[in-house]
Amino acid sequence: MDAQNFQVVWFKRDLRLTDHEALLHACQSPIPTVFLYIHEPELFQSVHYSPRHERFIWESVQEISAAFGQKGLPFFAFEMAAETCFDFLASCGLTAVFSIEEVGLEVTYKRDRFLKSYFDKHQISWTEFPYSGIRRGLSNRKNFNVYWYDYMSNVIPVISWEAFLTPPADVIEKIGGLPRMGEKPIVPGIVQVGGSRKAWQYLSSFTQTRVSLYMQHISKPEQARSSCSRISPYLAWGT
Repeated sequence: MDAQNFQVVWFKRDLRLTDHEALLHACQSPIPTVFLYIHEPELFQSVHYSPRHERFIWESVQEISAAFGQKGLPFFAFEMAAETCFDFLASCGLTAVFSIEEVGLEVTYKRDRFLKSYFDKHQISWTEFPYSGIRRGLSNRKNFNVYWYDYMSNVIPVISWEAFLTPPADVIEKIGGLPRMGEKPIVPGIVQVGGSRKAWQYLSSFTQTRVSLYMQHISKPEQARSSCSRISPYLAWGT
């Protein structure tokens, strides 16, 4: 193994540090690891995204960035096209990428299909893991129930953070020169704050108290705001 080679765990809609197959498999590799989120401006020109999404994501990224800092592991959040980012990382010694499959939008699926060809061309291995048991790109759903129940019965893995190796300082410094993700503006009005900490707070308050009026308030817009779970954005962004 070349001393400069490294692998990347690429965070997308899985902004958390627990129950994360990409992290689990990356920590079992002897190759040094860089942890990465790429905020892609082109994607956020899509009608599917808004400033609320960007702020929520930024808050979630800040939380995991702080967690990686406490662990002494290199995490970067860049703001650029994914292809441009990986092109630069390849020039620095990138040999493998681990990520959770992103599902839901054609624009991100198109990007992933392009990157699959890019990685193959540059002999960079890309290992993807299913998002919540979803199997992307299937031509039919035969035996899906069997697969899904098997997937959901898996034990949540424990990640050995001490097993991760860090690339040499000169490689980290070189990578760190890429454009960083800037803070996204606070959106006026009532919005939910991103991050796993808030996700667990909402889930806890719902299961312990707010759920008691769920059935009575589900069809009432004003009351539903407090009696519903409020965890949809956290599920959508995998926090």
